[in-house]
Amino acid sequence: MGLSMANSDQPEMHKRLKRVETDVGEIKGALVHISHILVDHGDRLDNVTNRLDTLTERVDSFQEAVTQRLDRLIDVTLRARTADTERFADVERRLARLEERVGI
Repeated sequence: MGLSMANSDQPEMHKRLKRVETDVGEIKGALVHISHILVDHGDRLDNVTNRLDTLTERVDSFQEAVTQRLDRLIDVTLRARTADTERFADVERRLARLEERVGI
């Protein structure tokens, strides 16, 4: 009786083994697919990183150019204000001399 029962379980065991083999094959296929997706995403991430690096360099360059222009504008503005102040002081001195001459 024990031997006949073992023989009768073999087809069922064979079915289960086939199912396990099929499942393992599907899992392997899924893992290969996932690895391809990860490689693709890695490549895309590298591309985005390179673009960000390029953009960062361009922004830094632009910021430097703007800073230099603003520094020049500040310098010119200060010089103009200084010149205006000096001219105004000169006008005040001339006016004071004129007032003295006229007697005001």
